[in-house]
Amino acid sequence: MSIKNNVIITFIIILTILIFIFLFANPFVIIKYGEAVVVENRIFGTIRKIIKPGFHFLIPFLEVYQKYNLKVQSYTIVTPDAIEVLTSDGQPAWLDITLLYKYDPEKLIDFHKNFNEKTFIENILKPILRSTIRNIISKYSSIELYSSNPEDIAKTLGKKLEDLNKKYTGRIGIQTEIFETITKELSEKFLIIDDFKIRNVKFSESYQKAIEEKQIAQQQVEKAERDKQRIIIESEAYKESVLIKAKADAEAISLVGEMLKKYPNYITYSYVQKIADDVKIIITNEKAILNLSQFLTE
Repeated sequence: MSIKNNVIITFIIILTILIFIFLFANPFVIIKYGEAVVVENRIFGTIRKIIKPGFHFLIPFLEVYQKYNLKVQSYTIVTPDAIEVLTSDGQPAWLDITLLYKYDPEKLIDFHKNFNEKTFIENILKPILRSTIRNIISKYSSIELYSSNPEDIAKTLGKKLEDLNKKYTGRIGIQTEIFETITKELSEKFLIIDDFKIRNVKFSESYQKAIEEKQIAQQQVEKAERDKQRIIIESEAYKESVLIKAKADAEAISLVGEMLKKYPNYITYSYVQKIADDVKIIITNEKAILNLSQFLTE
């Protein structure tokens, strides 16, 4: 009985230890698709990465892990936390932006060694975004931030289209430069940038109104110019039609003159053709009576 009791006691102790390990030591980790785990050994300080989905075993009490989402993640800054910037011509503006990023799977261990995921966005990502965006926009005028139309920008700045920066023109160009710069800066922080968008730009109400009024004035000037060109074209067309008609009339008169030389009675004949059918006799200024029926039967 003593040996049997010892076996039972031993079994209970082992079972209790195993239950304790499963409940508190967390010896397993389940990795889903699009996830990765960085495992750190508390004794030796070694770090390994697991990216294969499935059920993985850890050494109880010795190994701890940090799970990472490898899918594309979105970080958005909007009003009232919008990024305040200052353009090259001194106009303040507020930007709503969205950044799409993901962890670089090949450099996940480097990220784990250098940063704390829980504080990374607030302490690292957000300051880099704000600083980069402010620095880049400070090189551009307010009209370039407001518009993406090269013609509007060129007219407002008093430049020719060919003088504008082909790659970074207008809001789309600014967005492109920010994306390229942030991609380079955050690659050093072991991130891959998928996309960057300027969602909205807000200027002060007075400046917004001034821009709209200026655009309306510009549209009116352009309409006046189009109307002027239309009037010129119509005038030229009218002059051309008058010249054509005058030429045709001159040719007709010349033909009539030739006909009169050959047929002296032609003008009388043409006159008669225009008289109503019921008119039979006309008294001319020569005090003569013209018998039309007689003339027509000749």
